[in-house]
Amino acid sequence: MQIHCNQVEHENFQIIGICINNKCQNQKPYCHYCLQKHSDHVDKLLPKEKIYEWIYQKDEIVSNIHKHIQECQSHLEFIKNQLPLCLNNNIEDLGISQFDKLVTNLCQIEQIEQGLFQLIEQIKLVSNKIYNKKKVNEEKNVNEEKNVNLNQIQINPSYEIISKQKQIEGCRAIAFNKDNSIVVAACDKNIKVFELKQGELNKTQLLSEHKDNVVTLKFMMKSNLFVSGSYCSEIIIWYLNQSNQWALQQKLNGHQKAIYCLIINNNEDLIISGSRDTKIKFWLKQKNWQCEETINDIKNPVYSLSLNEKSNQLIVNSKDQFLYVFQKSELDNKWKITQSIKIDSHGIRLCFINDYQFIYQPYCQEYMEIYQMDKDTKNYNFQQKIPVKCGSNEDLSFVQLQYLKSQGLLVNKNGKYINILRLKENNTFQTELVIQFDTKVNYVGLSQDGDYLIGWDEIEKQLIVRKYQGKK
Repeated sequence: MQIHCNQVEHENFQIIGICINNKCQNQKPYCHYCLQKHSDHVDKLLPKEKIYEWIYQKDEIVSNIHKHIQECQSHLEFIKNQLPLCLNNNIEDLGISQFDKLVTNLCQIEQIEQGLFQLIEQIKLVSNKIYNKKKVNEEKNVNEEKNVNLNQIQINPSYEIISKQKQIEGCRAIAFNKDNSIVVAACDKNIKVFELKQGELNKTQLLSEHKDNVVTLKFMMKSNLFVSGSYCSEIIIWYLNQSNQWALQQKLNGHQKAIYCLIINNNEDLIISGSRDTKIKFWLKQKNWQCEETINDIKNPVYSLSLNEKSNQLIVNSKDQFLYVFQKSELDNKWKITQSIKIDSHGIRLCFINDYQFIYQPYCQEYMEIYQMDKDTKNYNFQQKIPVKCGSNEDLSFVQLQYLKSQGLLVNKNGKYINILRLKENNTFQTELVIQFDTKVNYVGLSQDGDYLIGWDEIEKQLIVRKYQGKK
């Protein structure tokens, strides 16, 4: 049972039980955050694991009531058959005790009638509620079928190809600036800068500071800066100078091997990097960017990083059988590991959806996993699997999951496929579009508003620009 609460600010939490107190005026199904509303009758709270048992008990009670009604009907038939005998016989022939008993019993008939009437009304009330609920569900199913048929008639949402740009060198990362006017693409060890205008890419600059292939690119949204990381272990921060040209602002040296992933916090004063050297480094913006902390707890290459919205939790996956959760200490601002989640398969992609849920993509599996924080323990537990396409047993790119919270849009590059999913009102992801490549070596970048999707693969060797068509 995976039903979500509909109370204000509780929408993303699962129902964990029901209240069976008849006098309680609050919503009967409850989540963790509803518990305080039921604090005066906790003995009447039933965990969801026992709901079916409770319904079965009610079914037995209804069967017993039905049995008693049948017995009652037999007794009523007997009384009805006896009354004519009393009328046909001379009452004066009865003894005083028999006469008294007869009158006493007959006086109780009105009381029995009233009690039965109340009981029947209660049964009818429950029956009508069940019937009306059944009718509403049937009408809802009919409407949903109509909507499905209408949706099949309408044009499905898609990213249509609007332009192509020849790109021979391997393109391992693509990023957009905040208004989609600039696109940067990692082309082997160089970075090409493009102007994106009316769906066309126009190359404006070539940046050649890296000594080896560039594999990760991130734009900042509050300033004209972007960050790049490469196989040569260097991280470079680029800025837009007065001549409207991109130039090197600072090199961040500290890792010993390839940079696999980079993330930037919401305030844009912290860069976190993960490397093949198994280290995670925290670069803080002061006068210049400086490494403030290094995490050495991971023993394998770090493939993916994600910060929650509050920027106080970090999730990490590497080339092992665990997902790691780090918490920023309020005492010394240091990052400490708080949970190691055992997984069946390592992966190279994960990301937070919000402050209490994240998505993990196991390596080349045709599903992704959602984990949710437990309110009491603050630990993350597996919640559900979401089907996705892969089509390969190898994935050679470090393209990260890209999630646009404003639109609930998730882009998941997995094997030969780009899976595009959208978060629905019931807090589940629904596949909106799947793009298939002929090779597992493919890369993709999503614009900040979800309007543009640019991809590259080693067979076509072109930057393919797609534009979203459909309602968001």
